Amino acid sequence: MLLESLANELLLDLFEFLDGIDLLRAFGGLNCRFETLLHRYVLDYHLDFRFVSKRDFDQHLKSLNVSQVSGAQESKLLNIINRAPSLYSLTIPDKLALGLMRLTITNTSIRQLYIRHSYAFNVSDCSELAHSSLGRQCEVLSITVESRDNVLYLINNMSNLRALRFNIDVQIENNDVKKSQADTMDQ
Repeated sequence: MLLESLANELLLDLFEFLDGIDLLRAFGGLNCRFETLLHRYVLDYHLDFRFVSKRDFDQHLKSLNVSQVSGAQESKLLNIINRAPSLYSLTIPDKLALGLMRLTITNTSIRQLYIRHSYAFNVSDCSELAHSSLGRQCEVLSITVESRDNVLYLINNMSNLRALRFNIDVQIENNDVKKSQADTMDQ
């Protein structure tokens, strides 16, 4: 009998006999089914990585979701990002994204960038993102922008971009439309 033919429930039971890093070494990247099971297992059982070496942790870090970082922690986060050769997906708050764009990120494996929004990127921010090391390697981007022009700017200036999920801050764009309509009426 092949291991892959076992039911998901049996595989999840088997996972309980392995520690976190062994589990990732054995089944990580095997196929989509095992990746989904690993993700489910991590969410349900909260793997304990306290006794994993830094090297092993960095090697297996594929996705990083940052909720908040203070100024002093930003350099530590940059260090983690640059040391993780398998990091593929990065989810960060918008204010942190603005800070990271100005820093030198040497990690070249990040392909997905999800910027949580409470702030809409303006044309200057979009330009900075597109020309940053993160922007140059980004293939999938989720972002909030001020206007449709910013969306077009990102599409035209991020050469590796394959998918763009965006929100437009309607209040900002509506104010610009009202201003331009007022300008048109005055002329």
